[in-house]
Amino acid sequence: MAGNGDFCGVCGLIGYALSFQEHIPSFVPVILYIIAMIAGGWDAAWDTWKLFRKSKLDIYFLMLAVALGASVFGAWGEGALLLFLFPVSGAMEHFALYRTLREIDSLFKAAPKEATIIDDDGSEQRLSVTQIKNGQLLLSIPSAILAAIAWGAKNGILFRGGAAVEKLAQVDLIALDKTGRLTTGNLHVQKI
Repeated sequence: MAGNGDFCGVCGLIGYALSFQEHIPSFVPVILYIIAMIAGGWDAAWDTWKLFRKSKLDIYFLMLAVALGASVFGAWGEGALLLFLFPVSGAMEHFALYRTLREIDSLFKAAPKEATIIDDDGSEQRLSVTQIKNGQLLLSIPSAILAAIAWGAKNGILFRGGAAVEKLAQVDLIALDKTGRLTTGNLHVQKI
C-alpha cells in the first residue's frame, strides 16, 4: 500500500507542478492526476469491491466516491490529494499501532514477576504472580513512590521502602551546611 501511495504522491506533485506551466497542454496534468488517483485508490477500490459483493460499505467506498465526485467537477488535483492522503494516514496509523503494541509489550516484560501477599494474620508472603488468586490482598507500591525510589537509585540515593519517600513529601526545607552536607536542623552554638 505504501508503494502505491508513494507513486500517487509523485504523480500528483508532478501534475500539480506541470499545471502551472503554460507551454504544457492542460490535459497532461489531468492524465498525471488520473494515474495518481488510480495508484492511490487501487487498494481501496479492491477492498471496496470485496465488501460490495457482501453488500457492505465502509470508509474506503466513501473516499472513492468523494474522489470520483471531485473528478466530475474537474477538481482532479483534490481527488488525487485525497487518494494520496488516505493511504498515507493509514500507514501512519499502522506505524503508531505498531509502536503502541511494542511499548505495551515492553511494559509486560518489565512487570513484576512476584507480588507480596498479605495473609489473614497480617504476615507478608512473596508469591509468583501466576499463583495469585482472586480475593487475595496484595501489597502495592504507588507509582509515584516507585518512580522516586528509581530516581534516587539512578542518582546514588538508596531508600529502604517507600516510608522515607512519603516523609519527604512533608519536608518544607532542607538545610545544608557550606560544604553541602545535610544537617539535622539543630543549631549548636560552638563559640560566643
